[in-house]
Amino acid sequence: MANTDSYETDKVVPNIATGYSRLMSKDGSVSSNVFFNPAKGSSAGGGYSTAEDMLNFSNCLMNHQFLNLELTDVLLEGKVDSPNLGDGAEYGYGFGVRMMNSHHIVGHGGGAPGVCSNLDIFLDLGYTVVILSNSDYDCHPVKTRIRETLLE
Repeated sequence: MANTDSYETDKVVPNIATGYSRLMSKDGSVSSNVFFNPAKGSSAGGGYSTAEDMLNFSNCLMNHQFLNLELTDVLLEGKVDSPNLGDGAEYGYGFGVRMMNSHHIVGHGGGAPGVCSNLDIFLDLGYTVVILSNSDYDCHPVKTRIRETLLE
């Protein structure tokens, strides 16, 4: 995962995308999110990645390169109900866990002004879907459409 990090906000990072937000304007105009990026190591996250690195993470996780099969199963099990993630959703150790149309999906999403991301691992179908956007919430309709298509 060579392109994943939590960068210093005052450093120049090659090839990093600028986020664009409508959330901070009263008239719906678009502005940079540069003044709203969380500080490195803050509770708000502040991590950066690429779709390729996220796919590599998923592949390593599912191929038990991080944890053996038993511990991977524990990691990907729901622990507490999490209705804010959707009907019947649970939250585990860093992953949302849900059944949709009898298919098991685990993953995590996030967002902030000018940032939207989602990782879905379709455990029984063998697919990983990574969606990254440098604007507000643009990934949610894409996530919904992909889920609908894969789970028809």
